[in-house]
Amino acid sequence: MSNFSFIEYSFDPNKNNPEEIFSSLNKLGFVQRNIHASNKSSMWTQHQCIILLREHTNIAVPCVTGVGIVVDESTLTDSYHFDEDCGMLVTHDPNNFRILAMPELSLSKMIAHGYTVIDKKQYETTGLEYFSGIVYNTTDSNVITFYEDLGFKYTRNSDRYDTLMSTNNRFTLLLNKKNNSNSVNIVYADTSDVFKTTSCYTVAGFNSREYAIDKTNLNFGINLNYKITGYNCIAKGNQESYTIENMVREPLPGFDLVYRTRKQYLHIEEEIVDTHNATA
Repeated sequence: MSNFSFIEYSFDPNKNNPEEIFSSLNKLGFVQRNIHASNKSSMWTQHQCIILLREHTNIAVPCVTGVGIVVDESTLTDSYHFDEDCGMLVTHDPNNFRILAMPELSLSKMIAHGYTVIDKKQYETTGLEYFSGIVYNTTDSNVITFYEDLGFKYTRNSDRYDTLMSTNNRFTLLLNKKNNSNSVNIVYADTSDVFKTTSCYTVAGFNSREYAIDKTNLNFGINLNYKITGYNCIAKGNQESYTIENMVREPLPGFDLVYRTRKQYLHIEEEIVDTHNATA
């Protein structure tokens, strides 16, 4: 079993103002729910989207540094060590990307032991429901074997990308094998209403992508066609099966956020990823 739980984002508080990071997370719709006893890690949530925010002095530039995964305790090996800054078991993939293990049977105890709840209030959100994938730039084929050993399923390949899915098909690892930066440059999140989220992020002042939309090629019905054009989203499919997406450029330093509403679509659509990357 390997089911995605959260994104880890790290920054050096001596190089980047924590208040600016906190402010950006708030504008994205995230709320700081708890903080670890070390004062170096905190959890920020919006619905089922969870970001573990980590302060570390060895981070050259702010970036996505890992993912949290719910695992069966029987799969844990000697490669994991206990990270006192976040109170979790951590190992690394071949590119030193962090895997934070959340043992299924002791998950609640792990969180309750080291983290103090600081905010239980309910707030209006921007509509993000859960993180559904990352675009991970790596040319190391050993990465595939590593994630398969964790329980991810290798599902597709093309000239540019390899695709792996979590056990519950809810989280996609899209490996860009034409880029050797060993970094995550796009994070995907699903939203119940891509148009509402677009409005929220426009009001918040985020830098959105601009897409050249071919209106003659839209096949989603009058209402959706109108909204796709009006909100400058990118879409693929038809009324019965589609993904409708938009992107904000670097809402936090180091990655772009793609948010999407989809129907029947399972994978991240590679052609749209290329468009996201190519659009200035």
